[in-house]
Amino acid sequence: MVQLIRPSIEYEAQAKDLYKSWIAFEDSIEACSGLDCFVKDDPTNGYKDWLIKTNLNWNGLYSEVEYILQRTYFIKNDRELVGFLGITLSLDEVLYNVGGHIGIGISPKHRRKGYAKAAFRLALDKCCQWEMDRILVICNKTNIASCSLIESCGGVFENEYSFEKDVYRRYWFELI
Repeated sequence: MVQLIRPSIEYEAQAKDLYKSWIAFEDSIEACSGLDCFVKDDPTNGYKDWLIKTNLNWNGLYSEVEYILQRTYFIKNDRELVGFLGITLSLDEVLYNVGGHIGIGISPKHRRKGYAKAAFRLALDKCCQWEMDRILVICNKTNIASCSLIESCGGVFENEYSFEKDVYRRYWFELI
């Protein structure tokens, strides 16, 4: 069973293990709301600092200028953390064009097991609970797995948007 778990201190060791295993496969982590930067910069206290930022942001209290309100979750299977999920509650111009409301990152060793689809459906449920009636989800055009996931969950393709060297596919979900 897949769950969305709010980050807490009890998941510090698992989150660091997830980070390490992810970096062993790839050079970056998607949808982790900055955990990679905090842990890389300060392996000892980085998780705690990230957790403070995440909790402040959860409650709309993070004071950094131009910071976007986001709620971050761990994606957990029956045994361990398998990825990250972020739900952005409001979009600035960049997120409107190349980010969207929901971002999911599944660790490379846990991909193709249905975790992303289950987590995505749980994220849509959260958006409904928060009375978000229209959700924008965006993925890189070259990320075939993400395009397939979004389309299989009912995303309605709007257009493609070029930004820097990438092309992004933009999909809408009507939740009312």
